[in-house]
Amino acid sequence: MSLLSYWPTADEINDCIKHEAEGAHDAVLLAVHKPSPLSYKQISSGVKFEASEEDLFKYLITKDVPSGVHVVPITGASGVGKSHMVRILTARLQSTNEDDRYVIIRIPKSASLRRVVELILEKLPGEEYAPVKAEFSKAFTEELNIETAVIRFQRELEIALGELTKGLEARVRANPRDSVLKEQWGHAANLPKFMGDPVLVDYFREKVFPRFVQRAIAGQNQAEQEAYVKDFDAGDFQLPDAIDISKAASPTHAYYTRTLLVREGEGMRTATRLLNESKVVDQAIRQLFNLHQSLGGMTLQEVIQEIRRLLLQQQRELVIFVEDFKALTGIQDILLKVLIQEGVRNGVRELATMRSVIAVTDGYLDSEDTIATRAKREWKVESELSSEQEVLRRTKALVASYLNAARWGYRELVHHFEINGGARAGQETWIGPYADHEDTSDAPVLAAFGKEGEIPLFPYTEQAIEQLARSVLTRNNALVFTPRFIIDNILRGLLLPGRPAFERGQFPPPDINAPGTNAEV
Repeated sequence: MSLLSYWPTADEINDCIKHEAEGAHDAVLLAVHKPSPLSYKQISSGVKFEASEEDLFKYLITKDVPSGVHVVPITGASGVGKSHMVRILTARLQSTNEDDRYVIIRIPKSASLRRVVELILEKLPGEEYAPVKAEFSKAFTEELNIETAVIRFQRELEIALGELTKGLEARVRANPRDSVLKEQWGHAANLPKFMGDPVLVDYFREKVFPRFVQRAIAGQNQAEQEAYVKDFDAGDFQLPDAIDISKAASPTHAYYTRTLLVREGEGMRTATRLLNESKVVDQAIRQLFNLHQSLGGMTLQEVIQEIRRLLLQQQRELVIFVEDFKALTGIQDILLKVLIQEGVRNGVRELATMRSVIAVTDGYLDSEDTIATRAKREWKVESELSSEQEVLRRTKALVASYLNAARWGYRELVHHFEINGGARAGQETWIGPYADHEDTSDAPVLAAFGKEGEIPLFPYTEQAIEQLARSVLTRNNALVFTPRFIIDNILRGLLLPGRPAFERGQFPPPDINAPGTNAEV
């Protein structure tokens, strides 16, 4: 045994210790998985219950779906593992789907708008739907000039903000003392003129708007943080020094200096929240790609209805998994309407049962009364646990599972996964603790680092994991369980630069970026 064989190579780390769950093979996903801390809240009463993954899966496949539609929202803080939970549920349902009862559509976190539409259209069989598929494909495959698309996007955004302004004006007239509504109304009315001012328009068309259009076409980059999916950021309204705001129109100058910049930039943050929460970007992208229109004789909503009609004839069900609803700008409103459309009317079943699991940000359901009512339960991946010891226990278990997977390596994991029945096999059944039996000379040293179960913790110790966890996971003087931070900072941040240094006998190196790594660790 050589200690180095227990320190994964860079390739093994990049293949098995991934920043995002969606890019991982099911073998890797299940090899690293540890049960997530879950709870659910009854929408009607607000009463909260602790729960397990088994509870969640049973709820997903319950036969008690009298309306023919079953929505399962999963919430939680950024980085807590919502997308990972959606992937786990997908893999588990696929493993039990031997009779093909469930027709599954999984919408990855990084999917472009075009890819989302393709994933849906794939479920329409036969030549009779060829014109529909062709027209939808044409909407995305026709050569798109980004500069022209950005101008069209801005025009559609102005229209959406105009409609929002009218709605807010009516609400202000009904509630004239509501200062929050008045502030929102002012932003909605001023933003189109501000972003369209001749002095500012090039900045927004070159630096801000293109990312929305490109995101719809190409999808979210794997390296992007979840928070980057937000439609707008307050920094978008912090104009660069090269722009002389005094040369802008008087109303533009006044709005910028007296509204956006006031209260240490709170005006910019308020404008950002309005844009992000009002779905004006979703509407603008939808209009830009004509997704609201009938293409080939059917709208996208009608396509999904037709899929459900066909599945009803086959006595099958449709299940849609959405790894990050926030990322689906341009199709959010359409998808919401689809997810809540009941399959039973006047006691007669007209559409196949549809189940959906959607990962949404904390608080999203508070602004979506319709989907919250249909959902009945709001499931949450918890990050604030019962005690510090529970956070540390789960952190150590997660570190060990990722270390074990990376030591086996991608190819071996996939090989063991396939010969042992795939996702139908339990994690402990198809993959055990990695062990190097060739040389036992370093066995006492390896043992000195400690174990999690039967998995060696090398190059960590339990004390090192605790110190790193306290450095990485502390928020407001409390430990918060955040798997993404564990993956990025405790695992990748130490393992990648640490192995070359260990080979040279210089670990830890002075330039290592992992927090808290010193001689004590």
